[in-house]
Amino acid sequence: MPPAAYACEKTEEQLTDPARRLYFLLTGVLLSLVVLAGCQGEQPIPTLAAAARPVLGTGKAAAPETGLPTGVPTNPLTPSPQLKAAHLSATAAPAGVRAPTEQRTARHLRIFDQLYDLVLDNYVYPDFNGLNWPAWGAIYRERVAAGMTRAEFHQAMTELVDKLNDGHSVFQSPTAADVTDAAIHGGYSTVGIGVETAPRPDRDAAVLLDVYLGSPAWNAGLRPHDSLLSLDGNPITHGTVQFAGSAGSPVVLTVQTPGQHPRQVTIVRATVPSPPPIVAGRWQDGEIVTILIRSFWNQDTTALLRRRLQELGAAGPISGLVIDLRTNQGGSEHSLLGALSLFADGTLGHFARRDGDRPLVVVGENVRDSQTLPLVILVGRETTSYAEIFAGVLQSTGRARLVGTVTGGNVETIWPHGFEDGSRVWIAEESFRSLSGGNWERDGIVPGYFVAADWAKFTADSDTQFTTAIQLLQEMW
Repeated sequence: MPPAAYACEKTEEQLTDPARRLYFLLTGVLLSLVVLAGCQGEQPIPTLAAAARPVLGTGKAAAPETGLPTGVPTNPLTPSPQLKAAHLSATAAPAGVRAPTEQRTARHLRIFDQLYDLVLDNYVYPDFNGLNWPAWGAIYRERVAAGMTRAEFHQAMTELVDKLNDGHSVFQSPTAADVTDAAIHGGYSTVGIGVETAPRPDRDAAVLLDVYLGSPAWNAGLRPHDSLLSLDGNPITHGTVQFAGSAGSPVVLTVQTPGQHPRQVTIVRATVPSPPPIVAGRWQDGEIVTILIRSFWNQDTTALLRRRLQELGAAGPISGLVIDLRTNQGGSEHSLLGALSLFADGTLGHFARRDGDRPLVVVGENVRDSQTLPLVILVGRETTSYAEIFAGVLQSTGRARLVGTVTGGNVETIWPHGFEDGSRVWIAEESFRSLSGGNWERDGIVPGYFVAADWAKFTADSDTQFTTAIQLLQEMW
């Protein structure tokens, strides 16, 4: 969907019609897209999964009919005059500035005022998560009014939204917004080595959550659970790693596989297509099906999951399912609802916002007995956002057993709002409330079968969490 399609007006009917909704939880995937899509001097923000520099594909799919919601609800909470007064006084553009600069500043001020009011009216926390939003708004408005380049303005808005410090809300430049749209439709590729990482700041390293099959990293022998200790001779300070560079250029990594000595690897960057969101197969050619859901980002996640269940079921009996969400950091509500519908039915919780709640409701679909098959879900510290909600609601309703460690604890929902220059802000406007009453945003989800294991300290061959899941399924037969 092109940025211009994001209008700043929407009717209440559009906002409440489930067929027209596609809401997002901010994830490491989204953060990586924001970071990696910097252009024209724009500065990236830190990310959990910055693996490469995205390059937009030339054949991006058209937006689905159930497009992204944009704009402001028609019945928002009315803010107090005191809050509004903090930013209403406009600062005139400096005298003598050339007309194009004046026009740019006027556009920036319009966007700033819209962004400010969107947060003021819709942010899920009335106290702005402890931030003095009016005071910071006044400071940044004065800076914008003094005149900024396009890149400086986008960086300033990124800084301002980051001050909310909720781990979800984020501002995107037009380029980053385009990359997000491409990711939704599965139409983006990256220039890099084909990995996704998570920080391990306690030891200045990054751990590989995923290595794309057939990518330069995969062909060089890198695998999930490996740790990156240095890049081109520089330590991975605070666990943050970025692989920005041109196709054909080398990157030198110090890599450590769990239980082995560090080694040096040289990898040549290349254009790497986005991997499929679903990987499924049979465990040891038996009756247990294992399903890796990389994220809920791609709009085709449910269709691919349904197809794999059909194919595997047609090939032979299925006695149990293991779904691995340990590296899944969320995605879209569209994909969440579709995936949940294959395993559950009914009201599973509520999304709470300042002006009321809306229920999480799915209509069950039985694919190869998916509604009744014994189900175990693997979770861990990198399981966040909609992946947490998927696992948590299935555990709390008794549909699935959870194995692993406590999840990340980040279940706010963000809504996108587009601006006239193609930029976009995602604002945390809801927080999930489970039927069991637990505070997952604060505490994360505690699996019923706690199996302590640090992702960076075991391999696929020594995965005690996975073997525990298999044992549980065998006991459930």
